[in-house]
Amino acid sequence: QAMLPALLALVYIGVEWLNPPWPTKHAFVSYVGGGKQEYLDLAVVLGLSLRRYSPQVPRVLLHSEFTTADVELAAAAGWVPVGVQSIKPPPQARTLGEEDGNQLTHVFGKFHAWRLNVTRAVLLDVDLLAVNPGLDSLFDAPLQEAYRNSSDPCPWGFRTPSSHRDCQRVKAAAPCAAGVGCVRASRKPYQVGMVHDCPNCLSNWNSGVIVLIPSLDAFKKLERTAHKLGLAGDQHTVNRVFHGAVAPVPFWFNVFVDEPHMGCGREADVVAVHFSGSVKPTVINRRYWKAMLTGNSVVTSEERQQYACIATSKLWYKLYFSTLAKSAPWLSLPLKEALRSFVNSGVEL
Repeated sequence: QAMLPALLALVYIGVEWLNPPWPTKHAFVSYVGGGKQEYLDLAVVLGLSLRRYSPQVPRVLLHSEFTTADVELAAAAGWVPVGVQSIKPPPQARTLGEEDGNQLTHVFGKFHAWRLNVTRAVLLDVDLLAVNPGLDSLFDAPLQEAYRNSSDPCPWGFRTPSSHRDCQRVKAAAPCAAGVGCVRASRKPYQVGMVHDCPNCLSNWNSGVIVLIPSLDAFKKLERTAHKLGLAGDQHTVNRVFHGAVAPVPFWFNVFVDEPHMGCGREADVVAVHFSGSVKPTVINRRYWKAMLTGNSVVTSEERQQYACIATSKLWYKLYFSTLAKSAPWLSLPLKEALRSFVNSGVEL
């Protein structure tokens, strides 16, 4: 069996590029850290979904605090693992609760994506699932271009199903939540592309999907800003560093499964779904799994009445678990056995 890439050291005095083992212009990138197995299992599911819908795009999995043996299953699922050094959160971030603090210990490691020596990258949180073709169209985002008129409902064209090109319909159905035609004017060229974090947060963007042009200067600025701000989570840092220079990405590239106010769209329109809750679907918890599959843990009764599209949240959970079951050959043994027992108990996926 071929040896996986060795751990690549990070030298802060002269930050170095991370060179892929093959020449490529574009790459999907994700990051796992903290040594937690459930994150590697998330990576397996994401990797297989990317291989299904964008097989031509290389997939790079940055990782820290895992051994070469740990990431072998992820490599078998189609990732090229590249070891990086952890970027520790600032001391102020450690004042949060134990669970959140543990998550924050490794989220800053995703900044290493800016060190990847490719022309353009799409950085994806590991708890995403590709559900339709189209993520590869993000490589055409108009980065480094001047700001376009905010009345234009399409920030750029997408090589996706025809419904995605009907931006006027999307704008009318979910203004601002779609991240289209409702952003403030900017005098800066676009440096990254992201989806709005909430319908009225016109200057706050979600870091679950980021279109970026790698830059060692940007990496160093992200690392410095994270420690200077002392804010919890990577998203605050990304928003601060790229303030006023974010190309709006339509919401269907990063649909938040538990936040129906962001819009959910038709099943055929959504490109990627984000399972951003604090408990991930790959954590072994039969009670939680059952609640997600029945939709009982997704929203409140008030939200059910307010949002007509809430049924899709349940649909996405069922799709994730169905994908999880099909990913069994590449999952960790404890999760594989727990899933087998769960399905054998009569649960319908």
